[in-house]
Amino acid sequence: MKEKKPITFDTKKFVQVDQGYITPPRSRVLGKSLNTVKECINSAIFMASQIELVEHCLSTAHPESVRPAYFRASLSELCRIEDIMKEHKLPNFYKSDDPTLHIVKLLRNYQIHIATIELSSGHSTVKLSREEMAYRSFIAENMSALELRKLDSSKPYSDEQLDKLVEFFDSEQRKLGVVQLLYHIIMRVEEYTKHSLTNQRRPIKNPQAAF
Repeated sequence: MKEKKPITFDTKKFVQVDQGYITPPRSRVLGKSLNTVKECINSAIFMASQIELVEHCLSTAHPESVRPAYFRASLSELCRIEDIMKEHKLPNFYKSDDPTLHIVKLLRNYQIHIATIELSSGHSTVKLSREEMAYRSFIAENMSALELRKLDSSKPYSDEQLDKLVEFFDSEQRKLGVVQLLYHIIMRVEEYTKHSLTNQRRPIKNPQAAF
């Protein structure tokens, strides 16, 4: 039996939430050959945006119960991209050296197979046009390396690696909330996918990031 290679990633590559989006970002994928990727990216962005907007929707559901569903759905849309990668015989997220892609897959699997991750409400202080204001944010609370260890897909990871992935995610989400972190993660996944499918290194800029 062929021995599997241990999972490795570069801790320095985890996405950084250094600024936020006033409005949700938009996919920058061009070309008909990448239409399915664009659909996944735009769907992931839409699902993430609803975490903040669900209270304004005409629905009988309680927002606190719907937000986790949108969180899970956003990550699931990103994981759909792996099927596209598979069609082109390209490596899946677990084989990337970017820890951002690893936590996307693990958090999606956890919420599909183990339990819901609850989102709590809070506020972040942001600067917009040099003025400080309160920005309502949401935090994914009940996640831990111990919980992720319940996944079969977590077996290739060491305890230290799982601790690091959870630590990175939690640290970045607490800057501006999980929605802004999701936006940055989605743009990172788009960049990774676009580069993998076109074999060109074209870093995606974020002109919409504004606070």
